[in-house]
Amino acid sequence: MPPTYKITFSHSAMRPDYVGRALKTAHTEKEALDHLGAYNKKTNTIIDKRKNVLSNIQIHEARH
Repeated sequence: MPPTYKITFSHSAMRPDYVGRALKTAHTEKEALDHLGAYNKKTNTIIDKRKNVLSNIQIHEARH
């Protein structure tokens, strides 16, 4: 079974102090980030399907 990744981020459509969290199961960190939207490694941001920007991204393998 592939590992689960915990992803935290800021969301452009939410208040500035909002911290979003998501758990994604994937084989790699990149694959887990791609589940949220189009990931840009250079700027460390994700553009989701509603064209919102997810920034301040941190990803860690979740421990069970």
